[in-house]
Amino acid sequence: MKTHHQYPTRIQNDYWLDLLSVQKITTKSINTLLNEGVREVVRKTKLEMSQYRKDRDSIRSSGAMR
Repeated sequence: MKTHHQYPTRIQNDYWLDLLSVQKITTKSINTLLNEGVREVVRKTKLEMSQYRKDRDSIRSSGAMR
């Protein structure tokens, strides 16, 4: 089973330059930094989805009480 995926991407030049700057400061590889960014986006999205579900359920339950 393949544990990684080679995905060609287009990164805006400003973001690429920022990424190169962070790489120099941290000495982490570009791949490591991109994977950290992906993990952060997934974590944030999961939290947002969870909060959305909680809000939706609260609205439905308070609407049912009327």
